[in-house]
Amino acid sequence: MDLNLPDSMSINEFLHYPEEEIICEELDDNTFIERLIDMYKKPSDIHINNSEIDDSTEPPIVNANDAIKSLELVRSFLQQQEDSKELLKHVNALDYYIGLKLMNAKKQTTIDNFFSQK
Repeated sequence: MDLNLPDSMSINEFLHYPEEEIICEELDDNTFIERLIDMYKKPSDIHINNSEIDDSTEPPIVNANDAIKSLELVRSFLQQQEDSKELLKHVNALDYYIGLKLMNAKKQTTIDNFFSQK
């Protein structure tokens, strides 16, 4: 079918336009690792001036109640996974630690200890 257009090209030429062919080589594992090592051996063009880094903003203080709520979310996620038994032990240990911190924060002290802490 001819549409009488100037500079028309065939369908085959359109689909396989030689200037747009992208050729990607497949690398074996060793070659890939070697190129990756070479890439990280090169010195970085990015220079960070430590005097420009603003470390004056401190991260917000997280209270124990928020930590326990977040830990419950992590526990729920891990309970849905098949291979998380060991990680759940760590979550339980963290829950115990945060619970102790919460209990110590609520512990009643004598008036002498209160004023001597400040």
